[in-house]
Amino acid sequence: FVYSQMETEMNISVPHAKHSTDMVRLPGEIILNVRSDGSVVVNQRELSYEELGAMLNRISGLYPNQPIIIRGDQETKHKFIIKILDLCAGAKIWNISFMTMPIEEGKKK
Repeated sequence: FVYSQMETEMNISVPHAKHSTDMVRLPGEIILNVRSDGSVVVNQRELSYEELGAMLNRISGLYPNQPIIIRGDQETKHKFIIKILDLCAGAKIWNISFMTMPIEEGKKK
């Protein structure tokens, strides 16, 4: 859980969602941090899309139904998230969640 906490402390501003709920963290979850420029950081290491695809394929082979959390910055372009979803699909990873933040009462985003 130590690396998971460090992953969520990165300087990424995730989008807010009205119906965001607290997630129950699963052991072994992999958090894909997607910066606004499309760069991807996993376990405090920046990966190219080629490296990310290779990592996802290795993980899928070892751990079927591996949970993945995509933690994209609210300024990240849609095309970068689609590229990551394509890499997950290519690796036969379907257990994917998106991290958002709840909208604080009285505030609209």
